[in-house]
Amino acid sequence: MKHINNLMEQDEKNNRLNLRAIPTGYTELDSKIRGLKKGELILIAGKNNNGLIEFMSNLIININKQNKSVLFNSYWRTSREVVDDSLSNLVGIPAEKYYSESTKLNEVQQSYFLKELDTIKHFNLTVNDKAAIELHSLVAELRKTHSKHRYDIIFLDSVDVIYLTNIYDTVEEKKIVMKTLRLLSDEFDIPIVVLSKIKDNRNLSINEQKPTYHDLNGIDVYSDRTFFVYRPSVYGLTEDEDGNQTDGMIKIIIENNGVGERGTINLYLNEVTGRITDSSPIKDSNLKISEPLRISLSFPLTNLSFILLK
Repeated sequence: MKHINNLMEQDEKNNRLNLRAIPTGYTELDSKIRGLKKGELILIAGKNNNGLIEFMSNLIININKQNKSVLFNSYWRTSREVVDDSLSNLVGIPAEKYYSESTKLNEVQQSYFLKELDTIKHFNLTVNDKAAIELHSLVAELRKTHSKHRYDIIFLDSVDVIYLTNIYDTVEEKKIVMKTLRLLSDEFDIPIVVLSKIKDNRNLSINEQKPTYHDLNGIDVYSDRTFFVYRPSVYGLTEDEDGNQTDGMIKIIIENNGVGERGTINLYLNEVTGRITDSSPIKDSNLKISEPLRISLSFPLTNLSFILLK
């Protein structure tokens, strides 16, 4: 009887915990980390060209689809680029195609395009491509905007550009930035997700390019969870250590999961549209640009990029 009561108590605890977490939209990843939890700082790190920005973009889209309100401080891309990438991801058509006067869509393609365009119009997403980079100014800015909008989650696509005016040790500076953001996540009682780019080391062999906690120089000490994004194919590897084909593969390495399970999740990237899914491998979109228009859309879509700007 005591054992049954313990199980019931654990189930109740799990249900309460699930209410405090936002699913990532990736089945195996969510089964391991049980979502992005309120009051936590999540660090996602990776090297150049390994899908770091693409992974964050897909997380934002997946979370927006859950009717969550998202603030995205974008240091690397303009608001227009964020919106273009989001629509390309949803529709499966590269952004340059729907800005081109030569683009031709058939009726099925048009219908799907307009459906996903309506989806993105209803996203509760604020993109700030002019966010402060000085830490104290950033904190004041985040407090002000969060008190007004009460976001469910905040993303920052670079912790590396944020600085303090009176600290000149880069590693110590990053640690202070991370500690401050961790305190903010607790203050706001929401997840805050930050990216950090790891420097490439050309002295390593192709089999040594997978990131490890040593690459972080200790800046993860204040993160509740730490993930690495790694693409074996970038380094010329055609198979991973398990013998899987690496074409389109993105590995999410769970380096720190609190008291939860660590491990590696295989996701797959469509390099044309930026879409990342659980399934393997992603083929080209069914919405191929081939048939001529029969019912005309107004191309190029010159105003499309300003839908989400608030």
